[in-house]
Amino acid sequence: MPRMTTMRTVDGRYRLEREIGRGGSGPVWLGWDEVLGREVALKRLGAAPGASDVEARRAEREARMTARVQHARVVTVFDLVETDEDHWLVMEHVVGGTLSQRIRERGALTPDEAAPLLADVAEALAAAHEAGVVHRDIKPSNILIDADGAAKLSDFGIAKGVTDASLTRTGLVTGSPAYLSPEVAAGGSAVAASDVWAFGATLFHVLAGVPPYEVTDSLMGALYKIVNEEPPRLEAAGWLAPLLRSTMSHDAQARPTMAQVAEFLRAGAAHAAAPAAPATTPDSPARSAVPHPADLPTMATPPPPKHTPHSAGQHRRRRRPTVVARWRPRRRSQPAAS
Repeated sequence: MPRMTTMRTVDGRYRLEREIGRGGSGPVWLGWDEVLGREVALKRLGAAPGASDVEARRAEREARMTARVQHARVVTVFDLVETDEDHWLVMEHVVGGTLSQRIRERGALTPDEAAPLLADVAEALAAAHEAGVVHRDIKPSNILIDADGAAKLSDFGIAKGVTDASLTRTGLVTGSPAYLSPEVAAGGSAVAASDVWAFGATLFHVLAGVPPYEVTDSLMGALYKIVNEEPPRLEAAGWLAPLLRSTMSHDAQARPTMAQVAEFLRAGAAHAAAPAAPATTPDSPARSAVPHPADLPTMATPPPPKHTPHSAGQHRRRRRPTVVARWRPRRRSQPAAS
């Protein structure tokens, strides 16, 4: 078994530089890979107070699931090291901080700012679901911003079962309470559709600057609201309002897939980023850089979803969501020829 060869080196290879954060399972360190000569991030698994060997093994299993998701928008796992004292997950170091930090420092994002970042996350989640992996803990603090300003998704359920201030586990639920789906808040198991709700709650947080449900003194009171009350309306959602409503539908079968969400956001972001065309006649006004509500996707009947491991056991017919992925620009009337 590999050993912690010094107080500051893991497995004789990864030199610990400094602590750079804390996840549900314990501290995250900036490290240096002595073999390949590169910066890495090392997460100490099962190190939170009260963690058991069973919880550490669960974290190890979740780490292996993370490594199954091969996608550019997912934080890459390089190594999993077990020492006599600890388990360490070795990952790529993403330098830009978390989306949560960005919101705290700069405030809420506009729909046009949020769309490309959340499209990155949606694509990562779609890849995870295709691989049969359910994240279980989507929230702004688990979304990292890289040097190019793009988003990367981290923490694929690694902290499940570990109790701390940000990841609460009761006898009924595991996850970050403010982002739990109604079915999980009611004590059910997390499935892919639960990630979709958590994504919607994250989108709400990004646009509002606060999560849709505040968890302060009463965890059970917050869970009651999630299960029994409709999500709050958000005027700041703008052209993303239909997506917010569909992802946070109480009917899990009515939520879109993450692949549909990703395509919607990519198309909307491209539309918003395109320069407005100058008006040529009074009857053909300039196109706004912000999508008009009539430009949003309309109801369509896409092909049935493919069967993937995460959908096993879900036999009810899926009701199609009100927001689907195909972007359909509004046709504008042309002036009659003179």
